[in-house]
Amino acid sequence: MRCKCLLLVFLLAATPCFSQGILNAIAGCDFAGTWYGGSPDVPFPYYHLTINPIGLERYSVIAQYASETQSAGYLHNTVWTGEFSKTGRHSYTGMVFSMWQWDPSSSLLPAGVDATLPEMDLFHINSVEVLDHDTLRFTYDKAAVYFSFMYPMSLKEKPPDPGFVATFDPLLVEVYHRMPTSFPAAFH
Repeated sequence: MRCKCLLLVFLLAATPCFSQGILNAIAGCDFAGTWYGGSPDVPFPYYHLTINPIGLERYSVIAQYASETQSAGYLHNTVWTGEFSKTGRHSYTGMVFSMWQWDPSSSLLPAGVDATLPEMDLFHINSVEVLDHDTLRFTYDKAAVYFSFMYPMSLKEKPPDPGFVATFDPLLVEVYHRMPTSFPAAFH
């Protein structure tokens, strides 16, 4: 009888811990890793995405755009980097940014933009959702572009007005898939 009581106490005590672990995995509390994907509505562009934990419920993100940019009037661009943090039980929000260098000879160069200075693009991550263990969905609601970006500029206190602002309606959605952690059996 004593063993049955101890087993019952153990099970009652362990159930919340076990169920919380399952909920966290499903809710995306452990989505650090390497991913690939992009917009599900177009077959490209693709991104390589890495998510790393950097603190209690905070993550850094690095995304590399896998396409050429010269046809859009740019010479170079940096990777997209940023952070997001937990805002609710199963929700995350944050920002990513990248810097771009215009081609001074491009016909796409906006009027009044100094091509010798970089452009800084910011995207607000409205939400990050875990669809399953191997699939993430990022939803973006806003973007801002700072043409002719000059250092130093404080974006934390009162940033200057950007040269371009977009509010996505419908929201901009990207879907990412987890990279496998083992080599495919077909290639052994």
